[in-house]
Amino acid sequence: MAKLPPHLAPLGKYAKSKPPKFHFGWVLDNPDILLDIGKSLGVQPRKHEEDHEDHEDHDSDDDSEDDEESDCTVSMTDVWMRMDALQAVSKELELKNEPYLARVICPGKPNPRVLMISLVENYSLKDGFTRGIDIQNLMKYFDFKTGPMWYLDGYFWMWDSTRFWCSC
Repeated sequence: MAKLPPHLAPLGKYAKSKPPKFHFGWVLDNPDILLDIGKSLGVQPRKHEEDHEDHEDHDSDDDSEDDEESDCTVSMTDVWMRMDALQAVSKELELKNEPYLARVICPGKPNPRVLMISLVENYSLKDGFTRGIDIQNLMKYFDFKTGPMWYLDGYFWMWDSTRFWCSC
């Protein structure tokens, strides 16, 4: 959505409401572009910390079903590298507010939860907004064809979701 309706911004008379979380930015069609950008900017992968799992000898039975379940599709190195690459872009472009990565709902995509570059969320609007020049610089850098839009958060997508997720 191009414009956030006032009742979805917890400000002013809506300050006590708990609307779903929205992020303002661009969906990444290919999140791996951040890995390429990170390499081109000289971003180094973070060092791995030692596993805290028990290092027991495991059965050497070849159980392909277990192997399929344990295959990881995304490594933390890739996740961190994407975040660090975006931080490097922010420094290179001298952005006032640092963009961040968010997982959002985007209907019409093969996987409806996608990664996006976000400039601000509806809960932090009181802290200010992004400068127009920063939006233009990011659009040019990433070759985004349209301006930023509001997207529904992939985890906190309902009203008063804190009560739902953190019911104690």
